Amino acid sequence: MSEQPNTNSSSLGSMSSLGSNVLGILTQKPSGRMAPLDGPLSDEEMNDPDTDNEQHARKLILRSKARTGSISSESGYNFSTINNPIAVLPPEILCVIFSYLNSKSDLISVALTCQYWANLIIELIWFRPGISSRTIFDKLGKVMNIPKTQTAWDYRMYIKRLNLSLVPHLVTNEYLDLFVGANNLERITLVNCSNISHDHISSIIKGCHRLQSIDLTGVKGIQDDIYHELANNCKRLQGLYAPGSFQVSKEAVMSLIHSCPLLKRVKLSDCNNVDDEVVNELVSRCPNLVEIDLHGCEKVTNESLHNLFSTLEFLKEFKISKNSNITYECFESKTGAQLCLDKLRILDFTQCSNITDRAVEKVIKLAPKLRNVVLSKCTAITDASLRAIATLGKNLHYVHLGHCSNITDFGAKDLIKSCYRLQYIDLACCTQLTNETVYELSQLPRLRRIGLVKCAQITDEGILALATNARNSDDTLERVHLSYCMNLTIYPIYRLLKACPKLTHISLTGVSQFLRPDITQFCREPPQEFNLHQKSIFCVFSGEGVAQLRNHLLQLFETPQDPEREAAELLEIIAAVIEGVDDVNDTLFSQDPIQRERLRVFVDTLDRFINEFHGLNVPRAHLELFGRCVFTRLPAEHVPRIQRFFQLLQNHPHQPQRLRQNANIGTRVRPEPRQAFRPAETELFQNMDDDEVMEDL
Repeated sequence: MSEQPNTNSSSLGSMSSLGSNVLGILTQKPSGRMAPLDGPLSDEEMNDPDTDNEQHARKLILRSKARTGSISSESGYNFSTINNPIAVLPPEILCVIFSYLNSKSDLISVALTCQYWANLIIELIWFRPGISSRTIFDKLGKVMNIPKTQTAWDYRMYIKRLNLSLVPHLVTNEYLDLFVGANNLERITLVNCSNISHDHISSIIKGCHRLQSIDLTGVKGIQDDIYHELANNCKRLQGLYAPGSFQVSKEAVMSLIHSCPLLKRVKLSDCNNVDDEVVNELVSRCPNLVEIDLHGCEKVTNESLHNLFSTLEFLKEFKISKNSNITYECFESKTGAQLCLDKLRILDFTQCSNITDRAVEKVIKLAPKLRNVVLSKCTAITDASLRAIATLGKNLHYVHLGHCSNITDFGAKDLIKSCYRLQYIDLACCTQLTNETVYELSQLPRLRRIGLVKCAQITDEGILALATNARNSDDTLERVHLSYCMNLTIYPIYRLLKACPKLTHISLTGVSQFLRPDITQFCREPPQEFNLHQKSIFCVFSGEGVAQLRNHLLQLFETPQDPEREAAELLEIIAAVIEGVDDVNDTLFSQDPIQRERLRVFVDTLDRFINEFHGLNVPRAHLELFGRCVFTRLPAEHVPRIQRFFQLLQNHPHQPQRLRQNANIGTRVRPEPRQAFRPAETELFQNMDDDEVMEDL
């Protein structure tokens, strides 16, 4: 392409001047070859009504351009006078060539060659602006502010997919107004753009007759005008995601349903005015529906749901929550006709309190290919439901049973054994579950996410099994939630982190062993809305924090302990606990001789361990004050320090010289717990560990 078609200097000069300021704002790093059109689509590509495959869209655009025979005449070129062979290639051939350009930087270079080529591919550059950073956001805003008379094209007309969800905090009403008049928009994504108002959204919708999908998830203050504009302008609408439509009237929803018969995906979560009449009208007018979300629509009953399940033959996903009207009767036919939900893949009945084992057994028979089952907070279900779900076998990938407190190890084990392709399982607050369930989970080869929050009976043995069984360098486990599993200690988590290199999230909120400053330094910041107590026990690691925690625990367990660092840590703990404390209430010790003896043994042990072994010189009065603080009820912030203090004492070897020798050769002998202490001291620490300290948690 070193030889280029002849162009007049003014045309090429104008194009070049626009190169950095207009075309260049959308340049992205090359991402390699794109997937062919007939390849499988990812979950992300499936989010829009049909597909959002960029390669597919680009080829459609080029095909459309190639069909138009007027491009060259519109550009004002007379190609009969041009001797360059490439200049006489028909647009069909040029479009095929351009389809192999996979980065926008290459497309921009081609566009700057001549007006003719630019006309062919300018739509490819602009049909989906990649607004992924503040820099691109600002540059795009600057270009959109330029009057149309001063730009080579009206760029608004080329934008078909507007996605502002990557920079939601930057989006304002004024910025959104820049896209008013972009009438060729097909998809609008405004997820979490909470700073924009309903009237400005209505303005951008006006005139968008080709709009296929709009996602307003996280947008506040959705009102009737948005629905009316969609009804009046967007007859091709296939996807409506508008959760939180609290203020939208029944009339507005009905207007939309009557005007948009092509709807396939509808999300009307928390729309208080959606009732049986709305659902029946939706089913009647929109027969191609494949996805319906009615979370929080409390007026919907069995009657309309039965009509929905018996009519929508293409239904793949159905969600409803917080609805006590729904029972097994929504799957029962009064006429005896058998419902067919063979295409249903995702079912969510979150917090539908009257969903029982009978309902679960019925729907599993009707929908034998379910992939995702969510029964969180369906508190009436038992192991019978789990045995029914187990019949899904290899089809089941995702199951959420949080707060189903009636299920036990027996049902959970049956489910896990049968559904060996499970990738996601949440059993939070299923308080009857024990290590037996975790042993079965450890055998799942494709497991990615485990939720065991507040499963208090799970101990170190269960987590060690998870870290040991079937775990290898290709392990798939990515997220583990263990908050409020109070019986866990550090060692099994270290083993889990070491065994699962792909782990990117682990939650340990409320687990006392991890509420230490040396560990919590790698935590995420707690949410601002948390109160002081919630923030003090917050312990969640994500992304880089997981890698830092893994490295820290590797150092703790696999690197010989530095005596000087250990001594400094002991002094820091003692100083922190007794800081600002002059005396403590002596009632406990004056009235109970056993407690006095325990205190004496404790202080003697500290004196020997700290002053004799480490060669420090801590006054006995300080040690005694520290002991009194430990024996009385500690403030919550000191509990992790005391836990760490006991860990240092309990795991210390008998002879200092032996430890130093092992450290010199790079080998650490793991001592038996408490072997450094006399029997009376061992009993003391056993009691302290189990009673005083844990009680404070």
